[in-house]
Parts: sequence; C-alpha cells; structure tokens
Amino acid sequence: MEQCDILEKSGVSIGIGVFITIAMFLSYLPQYYKIISRQSIDGINFNTLLIGNTANFYNFMGILTLSTWKFGCCHYINSGRCATGIIPSIQMFMPWFSITIYIIIYLRYKFYYEDCMSNRWDKRLLLVWISIFIIPILIAYISLVSRTIHPNHDKEVLGNFLNIASAVLCLIQWFPQIVTTYREKDMGSLSYLTLGFQSIGSIIVFCYQTFFTSEELSVGAPFLVSGLLQLVIIGMGLYYRKQRRAKYAMLDDGTL
Repeated sequence: MEQCDILEKSGVSIGIGVFITIAMFLSYLPQYYKIISRQSIDGINFNTLLIGNTANFYNFMGILTLSTWKFGCCHYINSGRCATGIIPSIQMFMPWFSITIYIIIYLRYKFYYEDCMSNRWDKRLLLVWISIFIIPILIAYISLVSRTIHPNHDKEVLGNFLNIASAVLCLIQWFPQIVTTYREKDMGSLSYLTLGFQSIGSIIVFCYQTFFTSEELSVGAPFLVSGLLQLVIIGMGLYYRKQRRAKYAMLDDGTL
C-alpha cells in the first residue's frame, strides 16, 4: 500500500498518545465512584450523557472510517510506525467506551430508584436512540470496509460527515446539563474532578490530534468545544457552592 509510506515513527507521539488514552479512562473514575458511593444520580442530565455518547461514537467511527487503511498498513511496516498510525483511533475509542460505562452505571441507579412508568419511557428512549443514531452508522461503516480497506471517496464523505456531526453534537451536548445545573443551583452527583480532568484532557487531545498527528482538524475540534463547555459547568458549580456557603454563614451569624 503506497500510502503507508507517509506514516512515520515518533516515540514522543506514541508516548503522548498512550498517556492521553489511559488518562481519559482514569478521568471518569471519580465520577463512577461518586455515583456509586452516593447511590444517587441527582444533578446529572441524561440527555447530556446520550448526546455525549453519540458525539464520541461518531468521532470514533469518523476517524476509524478515515484511518482504516492505517490498520492495513501494519502488515507492511514496523510496529513503531504502525502504532503511530493507529493510536489516534484507539484514543478516540476511549471516550466512547468510558461514557458508555458511565451510562450503564447511571441507568442502574435510575431504574432502581424511579417508578415503572419512568423506566419504560427511558428504555424506549434508549431503543430509539440506538436504532437511529448507532445501528445505521455501524451498517454504513461495515458496508464500506467490506468493499475495500483502501481510502476512497465514500469513506472520506462518511468520515468527514461523522466528524462534523460529532462537532455539532459537542456544541449542544453540555447545554442540557448547564440548564439542569442552573435550575437546581447544585452540581449534585457530578464530579468536579472528572469534569476538571476531562476539560483539561479534551484541550490536550485537541492539541495532540491537531499538531502531533496528521489527522484533520475536524477530528480534534469536538474535544476543544467539549473542554470549554465543561469549564463553564465547573464555574457554575463553584459559583453556586460559594452562594450556599455565604447563605449558611449568614444563618449561623443570625443575620437572616
């Protein structure tokens, strides 16, 4: 495969890529722990989780569609150059995998504590979501890959469409959570640590995908948008916490 010649080995790039990939999963651990320890999903918006999962899935499938040929190159090049080519795809897989676990934990407590009618609605919503947003993309990808592993126009169109769709979803992903946090004036079971780590990590991933690899800007852009919006939620949470502390301090002083 002639295009394999453009893949270059970079120890620094591989090291940074592996570190970011592992750090992505670790950043979710405080959130998993907070939900399980509190046995509560208060303050967490389910729509944000579904949109985020879809955005990450599209981003992963987008880069996988555009980079399938890199996996084929591993038969012709050394392991170092192979790793440099496929780590970006593995890196895009990790956020989707992590938020999928997040959704499973969320649903475990949601279905356990809420009434039957609400459970039925949520289950139907999940089925509709999977049928509309997940299955068609899997079918489209499998159809393209089954024809040829080489880059072609159809793969380029699908890959860029998925990356653009992911970026659009990232633009709206955090707004339901922002609305929920604004209404409840509290972060609830949302983890400051997870949001903070992910915000910083998202910005780092954007820089890595844009400046350290040969991936297109559309691959990393969704991470930049997501990181900035998470900073907004953190700022809201800190502001409301400061307000509560000021209120309690006034109550303790007997000024109210």
